[in-house]
Amino acid sequence: MAKEIRADPDALIELAAVSLEAADRVGRAYRDDFRHLPIADTAFGDLPTAADAYRTADGLLAFAHDAIAGLAAVLEGDADRLLRTAFAYRAADRAADVRVGGSRGAGL
Repeated sequence: MAKEIRADPDALIELAAVSLEAADRVGRAYRDDFRHLPIADTAFGDLPTAADAYRTADGLLAFAHDAIAGLAAVLEGDADRLLRTAFAYRAADRAADVRVGGSRGAGL
């Protein structure tokens, strides 16, 4: 017989809020501190490898932008799924309370 899996809707909502806060913090730190980081190609000097160093740095900044945007999107998506799950548990508790009465947390 399969074991029932239960989750506390309040804990899921709390975790969703923390996930959204983390997404906001990551995004804000990038926008405020790193978005304007690109360095002028002249900053790499006139050595033979300066152009390669500039292209590498520019490429790394582009990868960082994509990674940070992706991380924020994942955190926001996780928060959305956690909230949906919490609300589904609450709806199930309410429905069970209507059917049999006294379900755990049905009054929420």
